[in-house]
Amino acid sequence: MKCTIFIAGIPGSGKSRFGQWLSVEKGFVHVDMESDGLDHFDLREPWDTFRSDSGDHSAFPLALERLDSNICLDWGFPVECMPIIERIKALSSKMVWFEADRLHAREGYLRKPNSSAAAFDCQVAKISLAWQQIERMFRPNFFHTMREDGTLIPPAELYNIVSANQLG
Repeated sequence: MKCTIFIAGIPGSGKSRFGQWLSVEKGFVHVDMESDGLDHFDLREPWDTFRSDSGDHSAFPLALERLDSNICLDWGFPVECMPIIERIKALSSKMVWFEADRLHAREGYLRKPNSSAAAFDCQVAKISLAWQQIERMFRPNFFHTMREDGTLIPPAELYNIVSANQLG
């Protein structure tokens, strides 16, 4: 049976890394919503329509169906987009939140090209303000993706943890 997983979380928590691993190791289509994933899979136009308040909200789900594969949507969404997340959840997507120690996640995030401390801090502050809403949306699927020393849990190990709750 086809599975759509929506992964969100704090910046630097390993969302894209896990999505890439799912693609290579488990055959998922990995759509990195912040990179070129939407364009790579010809999802930009249906996504833009799906995001709009007045658009046809069926175009994006239909475009995902045409991919005919398990799908991982990976988006460190702006919290202002919670109504869009509600729509994604309504697609029967399995909702997953990646949580990590803020200081270690920040260090990892800053190693990415074109990242800034200000962008990380702003997103984490917005997440903190919207935390109750995020909790309601993703409960009980919160996964800590870092070890105490700040290293990310290897994707295969994380898959075992997540799949016991989400993918099995």
